[in-house]
Amino acid sequence: MRELSVPRNVPTPGQHNTADYVFDNAANHPDRLAMRRRVDGSWQGVTSAQFASDVLSCARGLIAAGIEPGDRIALMSKTRYEWTLLDFAILSVGAVVVPIYETSSVEQVEWILSDSGATAVIAETAESRPLARSRRHSRGSGASTRTPSRRWASRASASPTTTCTSGVTR
Repeated sequence: MRELSVPRNVPTPGQHNTADYVFDNAANHPDRLAMRRRVDGSWQGVTSAQFASDVLSCARGLIAAGIEPGDRIALMSKTRYEWTLLDFAILSVGAVVVPIYETSSVEQVEWILSDSGATAVIAETAESRPLARSRRHSRGSGASTRTPSRRWASRASASPTTTCTSGVTR
């Protein structure tokens, strides 16, 4: 067998996780405007440092809730600042994001949750909770709708727990 080797054209990135870019931007360009978010009807800037701080806070909350590396976390929300924030927080703790469109039907949500093996669901609004809970009810599980605990998160066959994030604002 012949082997061919050529020098790299670009350096290998030092990041090990997509979320590392958030923290690299905060370290290298803390005051740079990273994005804008709508608050009370007006657009407000979010710097790289602010965004990294928000991601870190959410990541700590996920860890405290029992989320562990490799857990699959369903995220059901419209496209908004909090979706991006939670997406990076989930990645930061080594968990896997399972995105669900807010327009998905009950059948679609059930299939996504069962196929993905999601251990928790983060929903944007209280109205989204029945969709996420439908899988639990159809399986007859008595699982709580509170934030997951380490005990609960370690049970791979457990039905997902639902957490509502509508109050996640600055």
